[in-house]
Amino acid sequence: MKNTDLVAAVIFGAASFQGLVCILFFLFTKKGSRYANWFMLAMVTSITLIIFQNFLVFAGGYVDYPKMIFLFYPLNALIAPLFFMYVIYMISPNRKLKYYDACHLILFFIVLFEHLNFLGFPDDVKITIVNNLYYKETDMNPAVLPKIIFHKSIALSYGIACIYFLRKKLKDLKQWTSNTSIQYLNNFKLIIYLFVIYTVLFMVVYLFALCFSITIGRYEVFIHILNALIIVLISVVTSLQPERLVFLLKSPNTSKNQIKDSFSIFDGLEAIMKKEKPFLDPDLKIHDLAKLIDTPTHLLSEYINKKLNLNFFEFINQYRVNEFKQRVNNPQYEKYTLLAIALDVGFNSKASFNRIFKQQTKLTPSQYKRSK
Repeated sequence: MKNTDLVAAVIFGAASFQGLVCILFFLFTKKGSRYANWFMLAMVTSITLIIFQNFLVFAGGYVDYPKMIFLFYPLNALIAPLFFMYVIYMISPNRKLKYYDACHLILFFIVLFEHLNFLGFPDDVKITIVNNLYYKETDMNPAVLPKIIFHKSIALSYGIACIYFLRKKLKDLKQWTSNTSIQYLNNFKLIIYLFVIYTVLFMVVYLFALCFSITIGRYEVFIHILNALIIVLISVVTSLQPERLVFLLKSPNTSKNQIKDSFSIFDGLEAIMKKEKPFLDPDLKIHDLAKLIDTPTHLLSEYINKKLNLNFFEFINQYRVNEFKQRVNNPQYEKYTLLAIALDVGFNSKASFNRIFKQQTKLTPSQYKRSK
């Protein structure tokens, strides 16, 4: 007997198409990190196939194609590891694949092994199972709760690990570059937070279904609406601003043989900063400044960190903020907008300028100008 749910079929059919568009994007794009694109491609493909198999169930196609019933179920265990690897290669595009990266496949193979028994069922048995689970008032099984919590806890731990590595990368970058565009990594946190919320909602939906006796069929609809939303989100972000998804910065090469015993070489640093104003270069890096004052990069970094209690990013942006203040107070710059002055003193964008200025002065640029 063939059963259908047209509303669910339309939702998942549209989500499957959206996923296909996203797959094609990552398949043919030449922008960004190749490895990051591959992992995102694999993740999007996995979610799309999971949605598509449920489209067949709700559209009645499971009777015509019984071999497809729950064929892609084990891919659920791949989504979190693939997202984690995607994030790793987003923040470290030059990283090489390691042999121990294969450890992330362990849960997938465990789920696949458990699922082989179902895949071996005769076609008529599979069809009967679908009819009983999706189209009869079959309640959720409380015995499955520990397994779901276990699987989603692992996925949640991947999300937390992504946040940790992203923050560490941002901290490392601020030690040697003053480029305010690295603040975009804070925006990238949003994608990771959404993945964490997406994972938590899976557990919440299951508990909700369990507490309120929602049938398995309705539960599957809710679950795969979440999958559809994450697919749409990824599609929108990658199609609108793909160039914002990869940040390529190379660490400066410094000679470890260069050693000096004191910080006397920095006596003239402030004079150089005020006279030559190297901070006006929006992409100024620590090795550029070290070359300007003729000193080893690592000693300059140590001086800024330990003597001034700042990282290089903070050190340079202090001068940019002060230069902005001087120009705002100078009648010569009255005809310029605040943003024009900010960009001229080395900031990369309005958002990063506003954020840094308020951190240092406790005022917005407009408030500061009015106060003067």
